Amino acid sequence: MYRWFAGAFMALMFVFGPIVFMFLSSFWNGVLALFTAGMIIAVVLFFICVNIMREQCPGILPDIYISWKWLPKWIRSLKPYDEFISACCTKAAESSARALSFTNRRNNSNTMNDNNRVEVEMERVNAAFEHEQ
Repeated sequence: MYRWFAGAFMALMFVFGPIVFMFLSSFWNGVLALFTAGMIIAVVLFFICVNIMREQCPGILPDIYISWKWLPKWIRSLKPYDEFISACCTKAAESSARALSFTNRRNNSNTMNDNNRVEVEMERVNAAFEHEQ
């Protein structure tokens, strides 16, 4: 459904992720890097635990954690990102199609002019040939 997600994931995990970790590791004694990594791990563990508890024992969880509807849509769904990327790709495709259409029209008109020139020249040659006979 979201074909662009694979490319975005690869870029995030293999380009931007290592850059961020290299940047964070350059700080004094790695304190900031450890703090940031600890916060990321804590958030991931929280979401994993809540998801497991939603399946195993939903009665223990507060009502707010029964569903993720309280989170903004851009956090809980890929749909807003898909709409944005699809709109950008559609605009790019339309502009490419428009440019290609313009180029094809220009090439076709040049071809037609060349064909007309050939026909006119052929008629002139035929008229000259008939006049000689």
